[in-house]
Amino acid sequence: SMALSASAADRFVGFDLGTSGARISVVEKSSLSHNEVHSDAISWDSENRYDDPNAWNNAIHKLLSRAAATASKPDLLSTVKSICVSGTSASCLLVDSRTGEVTRHPRMYDFDVTTD
Repeated sequence: SMALSASAADRFVGFDLGTSGARISVVEKSSLSHNEVHSDAISWDSENRYDDPNAWNNAIHKLLSRAAATASKPDLLSTVKSICVSGTSASCLLVDSRTGEVTRHPRMYDFDVTTD
């Protein structure tokens, strides 16, 4: 049987959007194991707040761009099979599936439904 080469391996991208920042992890599946082949993070600041949907979008794009520019693996994102997004303790951002536009600002883990 033929073993998968590193360039033909399936890869999976995970994002974690939390109150301290945004993180990306790229996992590669080989015939024998799963290994993290890239990770990076961005911290929120006064211009990019954790409760700003544009900051979430910008962070995802920046992290993907930085992953794609990784010199050691220039084809890092070429075989991505799926993307997973996780948020802090049920953080939620709703978007229109047709346009990608935000329909409601993020609700973070400390959101009080009784005051909405």
